Amino acid sequence: KTAILLALFLATTTVFSQCEEITIGSLSNPGIYDVATLTEADGLRNGPDYFGATVYYPTNATPPYASIAIVPGFTASPNSVEAWGPFYASHGIVTIIIGTNSIYVFPEARAEALLDALETLREENTRNASPLLGAIDEDKFAVSGHSMGGGGAQLAAAEDTTLKAVVAICPWLDNNTIVDCF
Repeated sequence: KTAILLALFLATTTVFSQCEEITIGSLSNPGIYDVATLTEADGLRNGPDYFGATVYYPTNATPPYASIAIVPGFTASPNSVEAWGPFYASHGIVTIIIGTNSIYVFPEARAEALLDALETLREENTRNASPLLGAIDEDKFAVSGHSMGGGGAQLAAAEDTTLKAVVAICPWLDNNTIVDCF
């Protein structure tokens, strides 16, 4: 009996699957767009709630662009999540990778850093010398982070319910934190 049910399940899954062509390799391939960067040396705002930022953006895609802000986890530097910048941008998503004012800050401070990074993107959208002038869709913002950064992303979404997505990678919040996003 169990063998028959398992066989039916496997047969049904195979027949109705819509993802036959998706592989781990295809999920990690860069997108079709060329990528450029912006830093403070290029006129990017220095936000008070984060330390350092790099914006990755597509150069040959058609705006307006969705955007995502990404923060690392506890004791980690921005280079621990840096690979997401060119990856998302190559798929047409403006990405700001930020550091924290201290590598030891908890998710609450990481949430504030993420929201401050989104403010930087808003300012890039209106800065005359920015290559992103008028190119960012401010109604399509997302936040992300790893570990305590992921917890910070969840807290940021609870604070700003206009955010369209949260990518919380192995998120960490202490046991007393309750996140009510909606």
